[in-house]
Amino acid sequence: MKHADGSFGTDRLLLRPFTKDDWAGLREIGNDMHASGGAVYDHAWPTSEDGAKAMAERLATRDTFFAACLKDGGRIVGLVAVNDINENGQADLGHMFHTAFRNKAYDTEAVRCVLDIAFADPKVKTVKADNAVDWPEQVAPLVDLGFKETGRGPASFAKDERGKPIEFTACTMEITREDWQARRQSGRS
Repeated sequence: MKHADGSFGTDRLLLRPFTKDDWAGLREIGNDMHASGGAVYDHAWPTSEDGAKAMAERLATRDTFFAACLKDGGRIVGLVAVNDINENGQADLGHMFHTAFRNKAYDTEAVRCVLDIAFADPKVKTVKADNAVDWPEQVAPLVDLGFKETGRGPASFAKDERGKPIEFTACTMEITREDWQARRQSGRS
């Protein structure tokens, strides 16, 4: 359940709206993504101080982007967003976590919490996510939470050193309100 300040959480995480002061945490996640090789599968993340400050200012104006912070110490370890609800009631999920926290299921925990919030909105009928097939760490929490693949196709967000688009295969994964509610009631998510 969301608190009056827009935050919500789990036993280990506080998910809260971004502030302009979150730039250092965003920069750390961006640098980690680039070091992990994941940068070819996503929109460019800022790695400079100025770029990270600009991103933090943009995210601070959006009420659908949440900083995933450790309850113990407050460190930002990820970002989760559910936005762009279309006319068919489909919301778009985005998530990015520091690699040091992926294998500890922080990403799954945060996405689970955000799905509960998303499906509390009666307009949301399905939640979808688009990710690279060859980026299993990004897809794993979605599989764990019951998302099903509904399509594949070419995608490109980054360019190589010569300016040529780096193409990869993306998959669209979705979960319906009914499937989510059934998983939650059965204790599978």
